[in-house]
Amino acid sequence: MNNPRFWLVLWILLMLAVWLTAQERGYRLAVGRVQPTDQEARICYFPLSSAAAVTLFPNGEPCRWMQTQVGKTGTLFFVPDE
Repeated sequence: MNNPRFWLVLWILLMLAVWLTAQERGYRLAVGRVQPTDQEARICYFPLSSAAAVTLFPNGEPCRWMQTQVGKTGTLFFVPDE
């Protein structure tokens, strides 16, 4: 127990365990450029690709924020409740 290598290995294993448990569990979708039409943006329908779209409540804060992000690229995360 007085061996410094023992403490180093123990510290490395502890940091690895913390890092692995802190990883997000969910689904990640790389989104290309968000380009809704004017009508789609007004009704808060944002097509992300040929297979995915996000529809938000038209008067909500997420919709207003998403309308400011038109033309940008990003990543969409879906993290289920556990």
